[in-house]
Amino acid sequence: MSSEKSTQSEFRLLFKASAYQEFKALDKSVKLKVAAQLLKIQANPLTGEPFGNRMGVDLTGFRRVCVDRERMRIIWQVNASEVTVLVIGIGPRDKGEVYLTVARRLAEGK
Repeated sequence: MSSEKSTQSEFRLLFKASAYQEFKALDKSVKLKVAAQLLKIQANPLTGEPFGNRMGVDLTGFRRVCVDRERMRIIWQVNASEVTVLVIGIGPRDKGEVYLTVARRLAEGK
């Protein structure tokens, strides 16, 4: 057993490729707000709200947070054993489209 203390308290932040593309495509002002929220998620991945079944989409086990006056959503999954946070989707709230997009991505990945 090592007497050395780990100074790493943050989770490693990972992106699904499509979520990273969404992040890169954001308007600069929105991107800054999303980036600030991503840093908060990285420091405390249990921030935001746990997901469940919304708008007919079951994303139980995922979390979400609102950004930019609730216009944007970030959806992620925490893997505590690997100390990672996987960002699955970043998009506008508009009619729940971001939730449907995330559900499609998860279905394609299986």
